Amino acid sequence: MSKVTVVVLTKNEEKNIAAVVQNAKKVAAEVLIVDSGSTDKTVQLAEENGARVVYRAWDNDFSAQ
Repeated sequence: MSKVTVVVLTKNEEKNIAAVVQNAKKVAAEVLIVDSGSTDKTVQLAEENGARVVYRAWDNDFSAQ
């Protein structure tokens, strides 16, 4: 397994997050979700599928996020 971490920026992606995490785990040792305040089940589903989740407020700057 590689020592690569896949980083995914999210907000309210409960419809897609489980598949994203599962696919990322095929090529990475870790999946890191940087969530910007989801109000749906994004965080819960990401964690249930093995991702590590951190919160960072969205400030309209992808590179900073």
